[in-house]
Amino acid sequence: MIELMSVEQTREIIRAELKRYFTENPIIVKQIAHEPEIVDLDRLLELRPIIGAKSTIYKKASAGTIPHSKQGKKLFFELAEIDSWLLADKVKTVDEIEEETVNFLGRKIGRSIGG
Repeated sequence: MIELMSVEQTREIIRAELKRYFTENPIIVKQIAHEPEIVDLDRLLELRPIIGAKSTIYKKASAGTIPHSKQGKKLFFELAEIDSWLLADKVKTVDEIEEETVNFLGRKIGRSIGG
């Protein structure tokens, strides 16, 4: 004869099996190192290799075209500023251009009709 288990009995069996499994197979959580906020030139090139070569960064720093700080001869960079600087010249999508065009033409047509 087959006995039916109650929902609570089923839950208890599942809890016990999960507890046994995770006791025998512990989960190892790998801690992810957080990026520092301020870095020197070498670390900047490691974290943001897309930014260019060391000589390019020196030229940009000298020309004042890249955000940086200087202590003696050493350059320092705030990663958040560098990220903003990298994304400053965003290229608009076709949808954004079309939307701007529609808005512009709508204003122009509205003025010529009402004006």
